[in-house]
Amino acid sequence: MTPASANAVAEELRKAWARAFRARDAEALANLYTQEAMFFGSTPDLYRGRDGVRAYFSTLRADVTLDEFEPGDVVQTGEDTMIAAGYWQFLFGTELRRYRLTWTIVQQSAGWLIAAHHASPR
Repeated sequence: MTPASANAVAEELRKAWARAFRARDAEALANLYTQEAMFFGSTPDLYRGRDGVRAYFSTLRADVTLDEFEPGDVVQTGEDTMIAAGYWQFLFGTELRRYRLTWTIVQQSAGWLIAAHHASPR
């Protein structure tokens, strides 16, 4: 895979994630992750698997919205693995919060999915 195609994969995943987040669709978000995914979001808890991802997004405050995201960089670490990092901004009510976001993305039979998600305040 070329760097350009790795960037394209990560960008498509970012767009799908943003669409599902803006729609507040916890099921669609969970389906972007592997069955055994590890997920650190805006809370201190580690969520595991699609059920954990679904639970996180199902209980997220109703006033949290995605403001924008800036792609950072994508590094392919293997034929079927890449790491993507970028900057995301969310509104928690009227309070703007900036986060650094890192994903480990893997190719499985269902396509490219997020295996690890880590968000931390910027």
